[in-house]
Amino acid sequence: MVDFEEVAISNPERSTSENAKHKRAADFSVFGYPVFFGWVVVAGCFCMSIVSGAFFYARGIFLPQMADEFGGSRLDVTLAFTIAQAVGAFAAPVIGHLLDKHHPRRILLGGAVMVTMGYVATAYASTYLMLYAIFGLLFGAGWRAISSFATSRVLVQWFRRKRGLALSLDVAGASFAGVFVPVIAVWLMATYGWRVGFASFGVLTIGLVVPLVMFVIHRAPEDLGLYPDGDKEPLQAETGGETEGEAGRGEERLWTTRELFRIPAFWMLIVLFSAMFCVWQGVNMHLFGHFTNGRFTAEQAGVLLSLMGLFILSGKPILGWFADWATPKAAIAVALICQLVGVFLFWFGDTYLFAVLGVVTYGFGFSSVTPLQSMATAAVFGTAAYGKANGLMQPFMLPVALIASPLAAWIYDTTGSYTNAFLQFLIILVVALPILVLIKLRAPPDLNRTK
Repeated sequence: MVDFEEVAISNPERSTSENAKHKRAADFSVFGYPVFFGWVVVAGCFCMSIVSGAFFYARGIFLPQMADEFGGSRLDVTLAFTIAQAVGAFAAPVIGHLLDKHHPRRILLGGAVMVTMGYVATAYASTYLMLYAIFGLLFGAGWRAISSFATSRVLVQWFRRKRGLALSLDVAGASFAGVFVPVIAVWLMATYGWRVGFASFGVLTIGLVVPLVMFVIHRAPEDLGLYPDGDKEPLQAETGGETEGEAGRGEERLWTTRELFRIPAFWMLIVLFSAMFCVWQGVNMHLFGHFTNGRFTAEQAGVLLSLMGLFILSGKPILGWFADWATPKAAIAVALICQLVGVFLFWFGDTYLFAVLGVVTYGFGFSSVTPLQSMATAAVFGTAAYGKANGLMQPFMLPVALIASPLAAWIYDTTGSYTNAFLQFLIILVVALPILVLIKLRAPPDLNRTK
């Protein structure tokens, strides 16, 4: 256990309040046992992920009622969510750059305000134009600024050796939301309608995010006189099979945009995770509609989605630990294979047993895709350029990641069934398999010295 008092020696150049803050972090304990303050930051990020996850787990449930009220097809309403995703992707490089340069509190608070305004405004929307404007101007960048895209930037500073577990626990909050949000959303929709549901999520966002950001989120352990993972001194570069120079540059180097574009792993990561996120967008948006389209009742479908959320939640620490114990690439392989099996069961099966097996398998497989992407990005490009590299990936991932939801909606509007849509999802995941075989997750050489 770390000797926190030795780490947080008072600095006479700091103000009295700063010294007091450093000492509180160094002496932090739970039931009398000292705890590294980084885990407190993880807990705060976990709670914030609950807020960002609620939006994605409720949208597919509200979709049918929203489409009926607006008098159009499901594709028309799905486009609003697609617009939000597109704006968020194009805003990601800017947000990533701001996260690298400024304290994350500013970005997180701004995002919370935008998302809250988006929820409330949507509750009063009466036309498609209003809906598209709200989702484009408020939800797109706002959600990106409070999601794990932002909180992971904080945690890669706080952890090195235990990064996989920390990042997995961070996004586990979104999965925790997936356990209870579907049931609550079904109840809200049946009792009060989707508009009250959106307004309720707005209250949750502003009421939970602001206190967490102000009192829990700190940019880096050095700000509190600590070191990553709770170590007593900075961790020396671990080569992991590479030369010490390469490992050190991968962790510390500030890559330029041009250099990032010249690294094959940059593009392979984009293709690989685009495929997985693309399928997730389609599954998340339309699985409720797929289950209730002559198969199961809304209550049964809600239970299935909650079960999937439970396995997404429980799978995060397991795959996160496995990525730390083995390699991120091995964990990604497990995740991808489980997703393939789950989507196959959605497509092939038509009984409740197949549905249960599908949500369990797919839920576990998707559980750590976000932290695994964060781990892979940090492993290749280091923490100093993590925000920039992660942000630059988003616009390139956009075309593939956004195609699934509108495609599935169009297939349903055309055929009256989601069966062919899930077949397309299965094909997308199969295409991603060769990329996983080829990719090398290691720090690239210094391109300035490569001739």
